[in-house]
Amino acid sequence: MKQALSLTALAAALALASAGPQAQQPAAKQLKMQSTWPASLTLQDNFRMFAERVDKLTSGQIKIEAAAAGQIVPAFEILMPRTRR
Repeated sequence: MKQALSLTALAAALALASAGPQAQQPAAKQLKMQSTWPASLTLQDNFRMFAERVDKLTSGQIKIEAAAAGQIVPAFEILMPRTRR
């Protein structure tokens, strides 16, 4: 009797676990980030390594596109709010 009860409980637990809603992976976040450093500077290399590290640590859930100065907006306009355009 005890064994039949434990087998029934195990079967019920497995049925609930397999019938539960499947968690979907959230879509990966893409970020474009620009530094004020030129591409030839070591600081830009460190920024690129940071972006790669974030991608690796988050298993690809956060991807950072590390851009050098002037690739998206002029170098020191990255601090301006987007509403001023």
